[in-house]
Amino acid sequence: MLDTFIANASVEDLRAITRNLLAINSGSLTQSYKSCARDRLRRTDNTAQLLSAPLFQQSDDVFHIPTQALYDLLIRTRKLYGVGFGSSSLPLLTAIVRATIGIRWRGHGEMADLLAIVDNDISQAIQSTKEEIASHSIDISSVRDAAEKLRLAVVESRRDVLAWSGRFPFGRADISIHCWKL
Repeated sequence: MLDTFIANASVEDLRAITRNLLAINSGSLTQSYKSCARDRLRRTDNTAQLLSAPLFQQSDDVFHIPTQALYDLLIRTRKLYGVGFGSSSLPLLTAIVRATIGIRWRGHGEMADLLAIVDNDISQAIQSTKEEIASHSIDISSVRDAAEKLRLAVVESRRDVLAWSGRFPFGRADISIHCWKL
């Protein structure tokens, strides 16, 4: 009968119940939930498809706007770093930063707001990766490689944005990467 409830409950109800269940129970339930979430993410890996779609499109003028593919990629990224797969989210965030190189956006509006959120996502993914490293569940050399690619993308993005006198959107990420000791 509980499955009937699950099938008919709203997403908001399921989120609230899940958060409450995890908050009031032991750490072992949280670890079990995290393990199930990780297994689900491994089985439903659509990363290649998400990365093959254009993340930005040009609007009626010279400026660009985000596509639905970018929003979908950010959802995947957040799910990864949210369950402790921060290192798996770094290449996705690198792809987003790289996709900003060579395009322009308005200083205010949807694109600027979204890039500020991506900036925060990078810092969150780095923190998740640090926790992943601390648990000794990942090869540090692959993390170093992913971190260096992200760093180079951020540096290149800054150069590009400065060339067209735009506002660099990844300042927080730049600091997080710079302070990250690997």
